[in-house]
Amino acid sequence: MFRFRSPKKSPVSPSPCPLPAERGARDEEFDPSHGVKRASWADRRHPVLYVSWTEAEAFCKWLSQRERKIYRLPTEAEWEYAARSGGKRERYSGGNDVERVAWFAENSGRRNHPVGTKAPNGLGMHDMSGNVWEWTNDWYGDDYYATSPRQDPPGPAGPTAPDVDRVVRGGCKTGEASNERTTRRSFGFQRASGDRSDKIGFRLAKTP
Repeated sequence: MFRFRSPKKSPVSPSPCPLPAERGARDEEFDPSHGVKRASWADRRHPVLYVSWTEAEAFCKWLSQRERKIYRLPTEAEWEYAARSGGKRERYSGGNDVERVAWFAENSGRRNHPVGTKAPNGLGMHDMSGNVWEWTNDWYGDDYYATSPRQDPPGPAGPTAPDVDRVVRGGCKTGEASNERTTRRSFGFQRASGDRSDKIGFRLAKTP
């Protein structure tokens, strides 16, 4: 899997959890169906699931209007910079011990867990490795970072191949340890960004 260069600095302050608990009620107020976008046994401490990229983007716009601030999905480069505790050399988000920082196939029981129950990374962010994949703003490009700007690459302008969708990062509850690495890249599988899964959620970024 291609390792890409992260920006030297990030212009955003990502939220500390993938759709943290304090966002849950607002999310359900925005779209009542989100109340069932968790497993039947889960509660508001768990990440919201079955959210398409389009729905995540709509939520960012709704929250921005509500709070008169700018919320959005992070670019892929911003996501990795934050996951690596500000650009450090970390195999997983928070260090090199996957058990300490991530819910994955060998310790999750193949179930999602409440956000913030594993150790945070150096920026105080939880669950950037494991639990759920997280949508980013970027379209996936397999070799995009070979020729992209070194500083704050914006991502491809559109789809780069048939059936290639937006980038997801971070790994999930059913992935092996190698899928939880901060450099692991993947994408949704519907070009209309309608892909939904019990393994995909999202994380907000707030522009100052």
